[in-house]
Amino acid sequence: MNEATEIPTIEKSPNYAIVDAFMDFLDAFEVVFGDDWEYTKECIGQGHLYIHDYPGTFLHPGIQQESTNWEARRCLLLTYRHLTKLIEDAPRRSADQ
Repeated sequence: MNEATEIPTIEKSPNYAIVDAFMDFLDAFEVVFGDDWEYTKECIGQGHLYIHDYPGTFLHPGIQQESTNWEARRCLLLTYRHLTKLIEDAPRRSADQ
């Protein structure tokens, strides 16, 4: 396989910030939906205060205080937003590359 057709690897990636942000997001995701699953179920359960009393979505709650009694979710939202911002701002390869 010549160099022009090789699949890029993380080591060859010029944007380590995206890789770091992705790893931070995965860590936060694992806390909310893995390590802290019992508490997450309480927070998103039937009519529970933390998820049902605001007008937005899980990712975009639409309220000022997003972390009330659920710090793991706040970290997940922060890492998600940071990652998506880096991806949106990253240069794109043209179709002929």
